[in-house]
Amino acid sequence: MGESAPAQGAATADPLVIEDEALDPREPGMNYYVVDRLRPDEAVAAARYLRLHGIEAVVLPSDSPRLRLVVALRPFAPGQVSSPESKAYAARIREIGRRWKTQDGGVSDFSTMYAAKHQP
Repeated sequence: MGESAPAQGAATADPLVIEDEALDPREPGMNYYVVDRLRPDEAVAAARYLRLHGIEAVVLPSDSPRLRLVVALRPFAPGQVSSPESKAYAARIREIGRRWKTQDGGVSDFSTMYAAKHQP
């Protein structure tokens, strides 16, 4: 009654922060763009900004306890990272990063983003 729940799978302004590797939504063997490695508060802000601009993103642990990974959730199959579709997706993320840093006070422009195969 009253409020309706958001549509399942819809992008929201609140990033999904995942501390437990068992809850990682990525599919093993698929490639994902690691947008940046940032301090936890900065990573949440980056993921929130990406989501507000139509890119599903999560915040995941990194190999450093002081940093978190910001990962875009659109998967690319092996061999598809160099496809025009993947390159356009990466360009869109970089465009959002430039805007975040230059216009909205973000700490990164996502210029160090790279694609990586998810291998749990």
